[in-house]
Amino acid sequence: MERILVGQFKQESHSFVPGRTDVPDFEHDDARRGAGSLVRVGNREMDGYLDSADELSVELVGTIDVWAHSGPVVTDAAFEKYTSEILEGIKDNLDSIDGVMLGLHGAMMTESFDDAEGEILERVRNLVGPDSPIAATFDLHTHMTQKMASNADIIVGYQTCPHVDLKRTGRTAMDILIKTIRGEVRPSISIRKFRMMTSSEPHDDRVFPNNEVISMLHAAETNPSILSASMFCTQPWLDISELGWTSVVVTDADAELGQTTADAIASKAWDLRDNYIVNKMDADVAIDTALAGAGLFAFSEGADSTTAGGSGDGNLLLKVLLKRNIDVPVALMVRDPEAAAACVAAGVGGKVTTTLGGKLNPDFYSPVGVTGTVKTLTDGRYINEYGGIRSVGMGPTAVLQVGNISIMVTTDKPRMVDYEAYKSVGINPLLFCIIQPKSAGAYREYYEKIATCIDIDVPGPAGSDLTALPYTRIPRPLWPWDTDLVEAW
Repeated sequence: MERILVGQFKQESHSFVPGRTDVPDFEHDDARRGAGSLVRVGNREMDGYLDSADELSVELVGTIDVWAHSGPVVTDAAFEKYTSEILEGIKDNLDSIDGVMLGLHGAMMTESFDDAEGEILERVRNLVGPDSPIAATFDLHTHMTQKMASNADIIVGYQTCPHVDLKRTGRTAMDILIKTIRGEVRPSISIRKFRMMTSSEPHDDRVFPNNEVISMLHAAETNPSILSASMFCTQPWLDISELGWTSVVVTDADAELGQTTADAIASKAWDLRDNYIVNKMDADVAIDTALAGAGLFAFSEGADSTTAGGSGDGNLLLKVLLKRNIDVPVALMVRDPEAAAACVAAGVGGKVTTTLGGKLNPDFYSPVGVTGTVKTLTDGRYINEYGGIRSVGMGPTAVLQVGNISIMVTTDKPRMVDYEAYKSVGINPLLFCIIQPKSAGAYREYYEKIATCIDIDVPGPAGSDLTALPYTRIPRPLWPWDTDLVEAW
């Protein structure tokens, strides 16, 4: 029976939020090691790895499965710790493994490396040698580089946004890796990086324009010589020197076919580029729309998206709502450790006067004063559904009632794509007129089923107008900074 070593180490970095992502951010309930990392948890890559290994009679060797929230760049100490754990696992099993499978995000930056995943893959390649196959799975928002492609044999990315095909991604990559080990295929990677960037809202594979690009991936994979096709739309909020979208095609020993196909898919996205411009609604207009309508309205403050790297302390929608003094029930969240502590000290039913938000990322936000009643207190633990089942800890969390506004005040940031965080503190979205996800697009996977979805136009570190953010290192020319750019690469 063949043996394949598996390691997962993930974080999506953001250049415009302060602080660092360090070891404690990775060490939570979902951090798993050794054989304990090889568990099914619900629509994640590991589920696909295990399904493939079971059906094709391959033994998997676990090392680590660790992740941290999207956020600030990763410390060198954390990067070296977890990379070393994977490498030590390989060293311990080097004479008995037939290949390596890595679950990576693809947009991790560290204090020393812009291309952290490329560095991981290079170190693994140097350890296993040129002949041992390496496969890697990646998020759709991967910052793909030539260094990654040069050190991997197989690259497979998510094809969906919102990301709902993690299990498929893992299964596809593991199937190809096992066939490679058995000599049934000889994978060849072709990539095409092109000079285009967009905010993440229009990356939705279900609607125009990105559905046309993703449909080309599906069409390409009907060719028996094409093992997988991926489009990496890239984490937009990275200020790095190799920024840009990248198409990747893995063929069975047909590099020419792979390059032709990768170029065609890239050209399609480039031709559609003007359709990726994001238009959002003014917050006051959105409120008027909700007041004139019926049912629930989801106002996404995507510029502070907690799953894109935002700190969660954005309060611009709250400020608009306080000025309007509207008389319909509203639910929103603001991360503020000091305010959360004040609510805990006051206790349920207590009155609290505090400033809220704008303390963690002062480049974009400033605090706002509120007075309210503590309605609920929890320890902040809940089960997140989006992107695979995960345990999330928000830290001590309160619902502060300010007039008709129910504010979920958290110590640490939740994942605001689904509504499980709200439900964990007793907020039932269906009982409100307006509710606020903090998500740059992916929230629609959940909220479109129960609400009218509106992306509101407020600034923030994950803002959709990329040209308004303080990039200093990106390659030029690059669209949309250079709107007269004609050649895609």
